[in-house]
Amino acid sequence: MLLAVVGFIILFVSNVIAVNSLASVIVESSSALQRTLDENQQLRADISRLSEADRITTEAQRLGFVQSSRTSMILTPITSDN
Repeated sequence: MLLAVVGFIILFVSNVIAVNSLASVIVESSSALQRTLDENQQLRADISRLSEADRITTEAQRLGFVQSSRTSMILTPITSDN
């Protein structure tokens, strides 16, 4: 009987250690997930800011680009369904 109780206690302590270890992994993973979500939100804000037409136009002018006075034409081939 005493041997069974000792075995149960050892098994219980082993499980407690395993659960604590897994809880630590969960906390670390949650922190990493939150950091990734925060970084993703910042990158989306950067994309939005950098994609603004006024900013792109200003930067292009600063670099010496000039706006073309010609209009562009896109030609597409005519296909027949013969």
